[in-house]
Amino acid sequence: MGAFQKEAGIAVIAFDSMGCGHSTGVGGLRNYFPTMPALTEEYSAMLRRVKEEYPGKEVFAMGESFGGMILANQILEQQQKGEDGMLADGYIFTGPVIKVLRESHNHKKH
Repeated sequence: MGAFQKEAGIAVIAFDSMGCGHSTGVGGLRNYFPTMPALTEEYSAMLRRVKEEYPGKEVFAMGESFGGMILANQILEQQQKGEDGMLADGYIFTGPVIKVLRESHNHKKH
């Protein structure tokens, strides 16, 4: 996906969460993070920094799988704090790790 965006003239900034990808986890542990709020704050800080470094540009955040779950949590946590929650101009979720509760959507029995 990054190659397509690059060809279209869109800047792409890749980000690994603590302990994921090429980043180091807390205490050097792989795939370890202390709390979900620690991860969501890390994402919030990254989005704020990108918006500061590219003033006047639209910023879209994309999260895949676990990253999509963290982005969704980031929006919810910001809203719970009474903030807008939308630090990015748009969000793209590809296969986020989320669970839709049965009660939250309309099922038809066959």
